[in-house]
Amino acid sequence: MELIKTDIRKMIIDILKLLEKEINVKNIKIENNIKEETFILCDIVYFEKALINIIKNAIAAVDEKNGKIIFECFEKKENNKKYFVLNIKDNGKGIDEETKERLFSLFYTSKKHGTGLGLVITKKIIELHNGAIDIFCDRGYTTVNIILERGE
Repeated sequence: MELIKTDIRKMIIDILKLLEKEINVKNIKIENNIKEETFILCDIVYFEKALINIIKNAIAAVDEKNGKIIFECFEKKENNKKYFVLNIKDNGKGIDEETKERLFSLFYTSKKHGTGLGLVITKKIIELHNGAIDIFCDRGYTTVNIILERGE
């Protein structure tokens, strides 16, 4: 793995362009609240794959009338280190507790044609970046929360 200082906002914009057809078919509103030149240290190829999977899951979760996906980030400091926190939120159908407990289990899927590998691989990629990922539901939104060391 090769960690490179990467502009996460630009990476997300590029992914959204790649997934533009799927987004437009469902009339999903995108809200990108990430400031320009927000850098993280990541392996571009792997991290992009993880984000594509998360965003595709968000696209699948929202309905065709009021679908919304929000990207936001902030920095936090802990033990003299700076961390980048990325939240990807969608207003889809949500996740019940039983499903949430199994989300990162190998071969678990709630999709008709799913393999149960996407979130397992995504979690592994985040962990290879010495990061953490969690998913929670609150106030009508499902949020994927990713924490990584921040690039300087």
